[in-house]
Amino acid sequence: MKKILLSLFVLAASHVYSQTTAEKLEKAVKIYNAMRDFEDSLRPGLVIQADIDRMKKDIAEATLLLDDVKNSGSAEEQKVQRYFRLNLQYELGFIYGMMGRNREAYDVLKPIEPDYEYFSSDKFPMSYKYDGKNYSIKYENFAPTVSEYYTGMSEICANLSKDDESLIWARKSLNSSSTTDWYRYISVNKILEVKKKQNTWDKEVLDLALMQLNILSRLDTSYQRSIKENNYPTHKTGYDRIQKTLEKNPSLASGEYHRGEAAPVLAKLKDDEKALAFYSAAISGGYADNKKQYLLDAAELAAKNSDKTTGVLALDRLMNKQPGYIGCSEWETIANLYNGFREGLKSGEAKSKARDCRKKEEDEERRRKKRERVADRALGLYAGIYPGPMLCRFGHYRDYGGVLGITLSEKMAVEFSYKKINRNHVLMEDMTFRGIETSDFGVKWDGYKAHVALKLGAGNSSSEGFYMGPLFGFVNREPEPIYSMFTNESTFLSGSDYYHASEKSYELMFNYGMLLIKNHFMADMFMGFGAAYYQFEVTDSYYDNDNLLYAHPLLESRKPNRVGVIMRAGFTIGLATHKKYWSY
Repeated sequence: MKKILLSLFVLAASHVYSQTTAEKLEKAVKIYNAMRDFEDSLRPGLVIQADIDRMKKDIAEATLLLDDVKNSGSAEEQKVQRYFRLNLQYELGFIYGMMGRNREAYDVLKPIEPDYEYFSSDKFPMSYKYDGKNYSIKYENFAPTVSEYYTGMSEICANLSKDDESLIWARKSLNSSSTTDWYRYISVNKILEVKKKQNTWDKEVLDLALMQLNILSRLDTSYQRSIKENNYPTHKTGYDRIQKTLEKNPSLASGEYHRGEAAPVLAKLKDDEKALAFYSAAISGGYADNKKQYLLDAAELAAKNSDKTTGVLALDRLMNKQPGYIGCSEWETIANLYNGFREGLKSGEAKSKARDCRKKEEDEERRRKKRERVADRALGLYAGIYPGPMLCRFGHYRDYGGVLGITLSEKMAVEFSYKKINRNHVLMEDMTFRGIETSDFGVKWDGYKAHVALKLGAGNSSSEGFYMGPLFGFVNREPEPIYSMFTNESTFLSGSDYYHASEKSYELMFNYGMLLIKNHFMADMFMGFGAAYYQFEVTDSYYDNDNLLYAHPLLESRKPNRVGVIMRAGFTIGLATHKKYWSY
């Protein structure tokens, strides 16, 4: 029988040694995976010794294979085998910890500490073959296990009264870049537990107690439920550690940072009583002197819980602030809170500040809108054309002209205009007024018109685009040759000829209209009336109005200098640099 068993062992061993290191590594990984699946099926309180024995058997079988890889494999294979050897031991230590067998867990997990220190991020990625495929292990696959390992060791050491070592492991967990809030929660509470046991009350306790409260406020409902079901430390632990540390070491209370930071977290955790106690201490200690919203939150929480002392304490700090530091709605809130605490005089004072603030706010809003209007309607340009004369043909001729405007402010614009005139009728109203018949003597003229106009009030919002102002114009007229019969008054000899004339007029008008600019488009509708000074001249040397009597009234009766009434009306359209100057 012994010979048979010996033969079987030799055959098995020879089979192992006949495999390549890659095959041995693959087989060891398969054993590890199967063991992980088995471990996942185990539940706390239901693990028995047979389960441990099975895992030990798997580890022994895998270790035999990994030893060969360690001795004969490539550098990459040796690194991978060390990784899986580490994880095999970790899984066993994890189950010991789950069973509460802390001594066995410590004995398994402590020796693999150098391996965890070895596998830093620069050792990754690692690759190996599995079922004919290339697999890669990245650091992010391993990192969570590192945090879990540090946290677990902290807990195991605390359970074994290895207090100093427990602190070391817990701090490693907190400093791990891959740790989670849950691992932080465990590690922080282990440090607080050990420090309480050691009767140590220092700044680290304050910092970690505050951290514990913040972590608790971030944990989701599943973790909160687990804490409650397993009677794990709650926010009361963090509160008590802060309070007791400051009682035992009052010098650490300077500035009241920790109670001040913890108060709103406790409110978030729905422990109003403890939150208000810390709010009161923090405000009294000067923590919140420059924290407006903090003081308002404290006062509102106090009002909710009928804590007049804390509420008025917070509100009084706000009342002493400069008016500009607190907004109008906040003054109104302060007034209402004071009123709720039956502080009528202070409520009235806050209401007065709220009214003053609103008035100042309204004044500032008016100034802001005015600045916007000025910015929109101040210096800019517009250019346009006279579309009517360009579109309407008189015979075969049109007039062409345009305007260029400069807006100097929201209440003033200056406009320049030039229009080329083609074949317009010469008006003879001055002779018509004198009873001279002109209907049979039509004359047309070419030339140009130009003006400079000052538009006042155009961009003012109260004027709705209406403007008025003076217009200074100049017109140069060159009539067509004028044919006329003439008679010498002395000799009564008669004849006819063509005469050439020119006329200039200088205009002053009261000009008004509506200038509209919107989305860079411009339209101007205008009217005006005023007076013009005319200078008429016949340029031919043979023209003799003193001795000859001309049949054409323009040559015979038009005075060289005269004054007349003038009017204008029309519209221009164009583009502007403004987005708006005035618009509906």
